[in-house]
Amino acid sequence: MRRTLLVCRDVPYPPRSGAPLRLWQHVNVLAREGPVHVFSIGERHGGEASIPGVERWTHVDPRDFPVRRVSGPLRAQMLFRPRQYPIPNDGIDRELNARLRACIEVAKPDVIVLSNWNTSLPAALAGAPNLVVDAHNVESELHASGAFASSSGRLARLRDWAFRRRERALFERAARVWVTSDADAAAVRELAPRAPRPNVVPNAIDVDAYSSVRNGSLLRATGIAAGPPTLVYVGFFPYLPNTYAALELIDDILPRVAEHLPDVRLLLVGKNVETPLTRAAARDSRVILTGEVADVRPYLALADLTVIPLRIGGGTRMKILEAFAAGLPVISTTKGAEGIATTQNSEIAVADDPGAIVQTIVRLLRDEPARLQQAAAARCLVRERYSWDAVARMLPDALP
Repeated sequence: MRRTLLVCRDVPYPPRSGAPLRLWQHVNVLAREGPVHVFSIGERHGGEASIPGVERWTHVDPRDFPVRRVSGPLRAQMLFRPRQYPIPNDGIDRELNARLRACIEVAKPDVIVLSNWNTSLPAALAGAPNLVVDAHNVESELHASGAFASSSGRLARLRDWAFRRRERALFERAARVWVTSDADAAAVRELAPRAPRPNVVPNAIDVDAYSSVRNGSLLRATGIAAGPPTLVYVGFFPYLPNTYAALELIDDILPRVAEHLPDVRLLLVGKNVETPLTRAAARDSRVILTGEVADVRPYLALADLTVIPLRIGGGTRMKILEAFAAGLPVISTTKGAEGIATTQNSEIAVADDPGAIVQTIVRLLRDEPARLQQAAAARCLVRERYSWDAVARMLPDALP
């Protein structure tokens, strides 16, 4: 029996986007090894008092602490010495570390998994001999690519340098480093050669949970009629790579597909805020912007294709794995499909030029046997390599 404490900055339940889905994966797979405790910080989506499969859940809501304005000099200093916790109040580190130490005392973990902490190590974990750093992405690579900000110049270069420095230090203090793909493993080795050799623990999903999408037993999404040819993109749209991909779908891809299939429509499923994306969607009646939903499966059941024109980003895409498990064919850019071991025109169709993406969409929408063949191959792949069972088989080698 191995006792695990999962320390995370996202609430892992209910899982509604990429990071919580990976955390939910860890909870379920690690629970096969022994009791799992969770210490999390973030806003809850519901009133859950417990997480299924978790022995004890300690949660901190940032709204319980007042926002404290940070002065200019202190804000500059945070480039090099960031907050340990993702809460806009620098004065509560002592209290939060005390809560985490108390959680450790109760859990008595054999393994501590620090997940998605944006390169900051809470003081309560300093010196932990059994610490696993779970890198959803190599965050410094994303910052340098402009995935979080579009600024440039000396300040941006200083920000990126400081971020790399902090991330390198975090990896070097770990007993194990988990990444989602071989590409991210290579990035970690280049960034932090003195860190432990990374273990690839891929994003994975509960494949059986999506069987209802295509077998007819799942209720349709309320308020959206079935029928027209439908494209879908699932994402957290405050994240810039998803915003850019959705804008390309609205402004470039969808109008050109409509020249061949006039009744085509586009579902954009996921949390959004008032951005150019919402304004662009409002200009085209063929675009349905759902906002955050409790369950993406009814929306996948309405769709014929998932189209993922991502140009920047990191890690691997849960949205692709969800589509595979749901029996939904996927068209993606090379960047979007990065890190998933697919074969072109077998489990996935890869195209980078917008014109080629349009041609592939039109071809697959007109060829149902081709769609079914691609979907069947993708379901086999996700079950074999990207299911919770597949991760459970590789987990013993990835733990300290």
